[in-house]
Amino acid sequence: MEFQSLIRFRQKENTLAGRDIAPHWFLEWDNELACGAPSGGENEMTKEEELIERMMRENEEFVKAKQAHAGLAKQLEELEKKAFLTPQDELEIKILKKKKLAYKDQMERILIQFR
Repeated sequence: MEFQSLIRFRQKENTLAGRDIAPHWFLEWDNELACGAPSGGENEMTKEEELIERMMRENEEFVKAKQAHAGLAKQLEELEKKAFLTPQDELEIKILKKKKLAYKDQMERILIQFR
């Protein structure tokens, strides 16, 4: 099997006792790009995708968390488009990121229950 060296750089914010510390970059293997498609074929969904789809149909709490997460992502995107960020904007971005992460954690806890 031939593998390509496909690695993405991602920025990750660290927190220590609730305080933001300097963001750092880390490498992440991009398996989907490396393999061309998720394992199992181009048209097959992964088990994780199937579980998420099922939760979207069956679990109201998951749906609400996913919608809130998407809404926060949209707000973040709009704020980060600004050419100049005020200190208030920067604070708002940090707050939105923390809320967004809380919803992501909530979705993950729900998924863990059904795995």
